[in-house]
Amino acid sequence: MVMKRFFVIAVILGWCFAEGLAQSVTVAAQNGTINAGTAGSATFAVTTADIADGQTGTVHWFSDAAGTPSSTAPTGITASVSNVSGDAATVTMTATTAAAQGAYYFRVEIDGVQSDVATLTVSASTAGDTIIAPNVFTPNGDGINDIFEVRSNNGNRVSLQIFTRAGVLIYAIEAERCRWDGNSLSGLQMSTGVYFYTAEIVNSSPKISRSGSFHLFR
Repeated sequence: MVMKRFFVIAVILGWCFAEGLAQSVTVAAQNGTINAGTAGSATFAVTTADIADGQTGTVHWFSDAAGTPSSTAPTGITASVSNVSGDAATVTMTATTAAAQGAYYFRVEIDGVQSDVATLTVSASTAGDTIIAPNVFTPNGDGINDIFEVRSNNGNRVSLQIFTRAGVLIYAIEAERCRWDGNSLSGLQMSTGVYFYTAEIVNSSPKISRSGSFHLFR
């Protein structure tokens, strides 16, 4: 009698567990690079749980990583969901030359279940791009050559770090025009001497970077 009761309970618990399986849609990291101003595509592998085969997938666009809804898709980018099965799917992002550099946020919805917010990155155009940096500047307040400026010749964003001879980081910035007035991050006026820098075009693929030294004269 006791064994029968245990068996019935086990069957009921098993049935409840099967019914309670949670559906989910998970988007993996971007596979492939899209450069701004260049037609191309990238894919995202999608893992699903308890989703029936043959379902239709939809991509929803958002304005930011927090999931603020966007009324329109990004210019020059189209999205499609394919190969939907019980445990997987594929998202393909196709870009035209109109796609601009930046991060684009989306969710994938399959069978009424949405993923977390995922990110498509369109990298900087690398066609003929270089980093421009001077080898000397004189921040003495006379209005002539007072700023050390590093930039891309195509106007792309650049990440810049400046170091002392001892390798101590004294300044860092990311901008279209990275400008340094000769003062450290803490506001200390740096003395005359040789300093070193590393610079990289943000989201460039293949990576475009430059490093070197320059003189500061006061």
